[in-house]
Amino acid sequence: MTTTALTPTPRQLSIALRTACARIGIDPAMLATVASITPYIKDKFHLSTQVAIDYLRLSANPEARKVLAMVDCRELRAADRKALTLEAYCLAAGVPPMNIIEILGGVLIRLGAQESSVIAAVHHPAVVARTVEQALGGDTKSQSLLYKASGFLPTPKGSTTTIQIGGQQPAAAAPAASVVAPPPEQTIRKLTDRFNESRQQAALPSAPAATEPQEYIEDATESEEADTEAEADEADEE
Repeated sequence: MTTTALTPTPRQLSIALRTACARIGIDPAMLATVASITPYIKDKFHLSTQVAIDYLRLSANPEARKVLAMVDCRELRAADRKALTLEAYCLAAGVPPMNIIEILGGVLIRLGAQESSVIAAVHHPAVVARTVEQALGGDTKSQSLLYKASGFLPTPKGSTTTIQIGGQQPAAAAPAASVVAPPPEQTIRKLTDRFNESRQQAALPSAPAATEPQEYIEDATESEEADTEAEADEADEE
C-alpha cells in the first residue's frame, strides 16, 4: 500500500499563511501592497526561496540582516516557513523587497567573479604547459604568445576609445598664434634711427673735470706754509 502526499487546498494555504503572518506580526492583506519579487528571483536568478535566503546570509548589508532575523524567528515552525514568502519577511522587517533584489544580485555577481578567478587560477598552469608544448612543436601563435608573456616581444598598444558623457564635444585645440614680420621699411628706419643716436652721443663734448675752488686752494697753501715755519722754529730751539 502506497501513500501519496496530499496537496493543501487554497483554504488550508490561506489558514497556514494567516497563522504564519500572525507569528511575525504582519497582516496577510498587506502582502498585496508590496512588490512581488519571488517570481523574478525564480525566472531571472533561477533560485528557489530557500536558496535565495541562503545567498542573503553571505551579505553583511544591514537590510539583509533584518530580513534574516525574521526568517530565523524562533516562533516560526516548519509549516510557517513553507507558507511565508520573501515578501512577507521583507514586510515584517520593514525592508523594501526591491532592496533585497539589489543585495541578492550583488552577492551573485561577487560570487561569480570569485568563481571565475578561482577557475582561471586552477587551470592556468595546465594551459601554460599546453601552450609551451604547442610552441615546441612549431606552432607560431603559441610561440608569439610565449614571447609576449615573457617580454621578449613588445606588447602592442591597444586602440584608445574616447567616451563623451552628456553629449559634450571635446574642446578644440586653440590655434597657434601667428607672428607677422614688420615691413622691411620699418626695420630699416629703426636701424637708421639707432645709428644716428649713437653718432650724436659720440660727438658730444666730454664734461670738464671737477676743479676745487680757488679759495680752498689758497687756504690749503697758507696752512702748509704755517706748518713748515713751525717745524723750522722747533729745529732752531733744539
